[in-house]
Amino acid sequence: MKKEPLILSILAGLLLVSIVLSAVTSSDRFALSSSSGSGVAVLNVTGPISAQSGGFSNPGLDEFVEQLYDIERNKQVKALVLRIDSPGGTVGASQELYREILKFKKRTQMPVIASIADVGASGAYWVALAGDRIYANPGSLVGSIGVIVKSLDLSEVYKRYGIGMTVFKSVPYKDMLSGWRDVSSRESSVIYGMLANIQAQFEAAVVEGRRLTPAQAHRLADGRVFTGEQAKQKNLIDSIGGFRDAIAYAAKKAGIKGNPRLLIQEKPPFFELMNGIIGSAVSFHMDANPLLLAR
Repeated sequence: MKKEPLILSILAGLLLVSIVLSAVTSSDRFALSSSSGSGVAVLNVTGPISAQSGGFSNPGLDEFVEQLYDIERNKQVKALVLRIDSPGGTVGASQELYREILKFKKRTQMPVIASIADVGASGAYWVALAGDRIYANPGSLVGSIGVIVKSLDLSEVYKRYGIGMTVFKSVPYKDMLSGWRDVSSRESSVIYGMLANIQAQFEAAVVEGRRLTPAQAHRLADGRVFTGEQAKQKNLIDSIGGFRDAIAYAAKKAGIKGNPRLLIQEKPPFFELMNGIIGSAVSFHMDANPLLLAR
């Protein structure tokens, strides 16, 4: 028997088992590790943040928001920890998730604590700003406060191969980011104006979330990535510490006595398996999206 059919048969079997197990599990996507008592929920913000789902590896924006409502409906939950390990993502999705977390805090009056693992940069740092307190490891990568637009430069293709693109447009800026021609000075002005506006929005979130003056936030918002230690010195985070430190602080703020129970997301076994396979085969670049990125 060839390897390919065997592998496909195994995956098909795992998928079938996953479907069966999913059918008999609770419709609630989250369950406490114990059936009684208060607990701390964990929302994993991993991989590039986007409106589109990343498949098995990371949820899309709508899935994150749905998880927030699932957590809110569970009366045993008294606090939320954002476990962040992300290089950022698109501006709109990062900004919307940030605002949804703020609304969650207002509705529930729960403490929300951010914990940065390896990376909490760009749009992911924007999301972390919604937390009441931000933890990071000494060597975590934090910050990258800025915005970027990228476009392919295909102008040499026509010169070398005679292949180009004919564009008909009703207004002058409709193909502004086309890679088939040079960017005009007017177009550059429009693009930089757009970037400046989004940059100001990002810096305003830093001012509000970190209680910095606009001048202080502006000096730090030059796209640099800081280590956790550097970020602590510059007041971009509150404490040096790991996931368990964030859990303990969240529990304390929520008035939970003793070792807090954790709220975990239930996933079918097949998806856990695929997460492991894909996680070991895929690594994300700091520029997670070729379009408009919070960075």
